[in-house]
Amino acid sequence: MPRFAHGYTLSPYGLPALRHRLHEMVTREHELARHEGRYTVAVSQAGTRGTMADFARLLRRLPDRGSPAGTPVALIPSPGWDYASLLAAQGYRVLGYPIIDEGGRFGPDIESAIDLLRSTTAHSPVLLVVNAQHNPTGWDWGPDRVTALLRAACSHRANVVIDDAYYSVHDPHRQPTNALLTQLDTAEDNTHWLAVRSLGKQYQANGWGIGSMVGPPATVDRLVESTTTRSYGSAIPLQAAMSDWIENHESQLHTEEFRGTIAAHRLHAATRLAELLPGEDIVSPGDCTTYMRVAVPTREVPESAAAAQLIRDRFVRELAMRTGVVLGRGSMTDAVDAETPGASRTAWVRMHIGVPRHVLDEGLERIAGFLEGWNPSGGDRDVRGTYSRTIESPT
Repeated sequence: MPRFAHGYTLSPYGLPALRHRLHEMVTREHELARHEGRYTVAVSQAGTRGTMADFARLLRRLPDRGSPAGTPVALIPSPGWDYASLLAAQGYRVLGYPIIDEGGRFGPDIESAIDLLRSTTAHSPVLLVVNAQHNPTGWDWGPDRVTALLRAACSHRANVVIDDAYYSVHDPHRQPTNALLTQLDTAEDNTHWLAVRSLGKQYQANGWGIGSMVGPPATVDRLVESTTTRSYGSAIPLQAAMSDWIENHESQLHTEEFRGTIAAHRLHAATRLAELLPGEDIVSPGDCTTYMRVAVPTREVPESAAAAQLIRDRFVRELAMRTGVVLGRGSMTDAVDAETPGASRTAWVRMHIGVPRHVLDEGLERIAGFLEGWNPSGGDRDVRGTYSRTIESPT
């Protein structure tokens, strides 16, 4: 590392070398050349979560653009990643627009989302969150849905966050939906929007907290100025290392290899789980992100989304305690999901498949043993698959 990398950076936009290379990468991979000058790129230096929270806070302080004066509203995908807690902490009322199953693929119910945009923007400033490579379902939404959402946001003067955390993590045959380009094609120059992307997801370096943030120059200027009031730019050695890495051709080869590995793990895990969980629509493999969703086996359909959440939580807890396999919740927005019209009554869990193949195989076999004795109704049961040996490295 160069000696200067061990101090603070005076640039609130991040280490200049990394910012320059991120600009080149984002422009190339999102095909933004025709919009040069309408956007700028800065380094997200403390994780995309903090960047989104800063943007939501900034929106509340920006000059009014004729929006209603009511409590600001955030519209988030339901099920979804944990946008709810970070946006509620900034004073937003958080509502979900439904993500629905259409022929085995999950994506937004566009008609419901547009109706929600129309009704909320009539009374309050609105922030719409779009997550085209969707976490937690693992499905890409497709360009038609994303275009319809972003056009509706523009026509109703809603602010927009594009969560591109998994833009480069998709099956090799898949062309990811380019929500950032669609936003630039659609948005007016006086609108406020931000696209965030995590390099940690693409390069398995989540702990570095490094990514990109892209938006209109004036909006990004205000955002980095606001961010600097609470923290200096830090982790400069990591920014310098990331700058060198993304300039190296090996980083592109790594990304291509990683996509192939994840696709192979997805197919392998989906096949094995389908054997363990016979029935339709039990396994939802997806085509992007490092996750796939699996339905918890139940004897009957839960009476509500809240009841499904209780079954899911018990399944996750007991599986972890008995086998050392830790699955995630199938949604991180439980309270929002329960109030979203048409909320799923399926108890979904989420499996991380971005692990070495031998770890994935051992985890699947432990799950197989657990399922032999799983009783979805609760109560006493004989769990024949319980592991009695010491688990040194939980998967």
